[in-house]
Amino acid sequence: MVEGTVGVISNFMPAALRNHRFLSLNELNEAIFERLYIFNHKDFQKRDGSRADAFEEEKAFLLPLPPKPFELSEWKIAMVAPNYHISV
Repeated sequence: MVEGTVGVISNFMPAALRNHRFLSLNELNEAIFERLYIFNHKDFQKRDGSRADAFEEEKAFLLPLPPKPFELSEWKIAMVAPNYHISV
């Protein structure tokens, strides 16, 4: 479902903003947020409600973010050296 929504929104945004000229990044961001608001509050075609309604229903089940930020790691397969040292 998420991948389908990404496809829909990647057409929805540029199509709506293609004939507009923006003189600053703030203007562009405002236009994007307006279109995003419209997209999220538009009623579903095959079920009741909108994306905003669905989010409000699911919000209570979301967990808080972890206190420590995510750190990117690299893992590799390695042989243990004869002196029993490994690199981390």
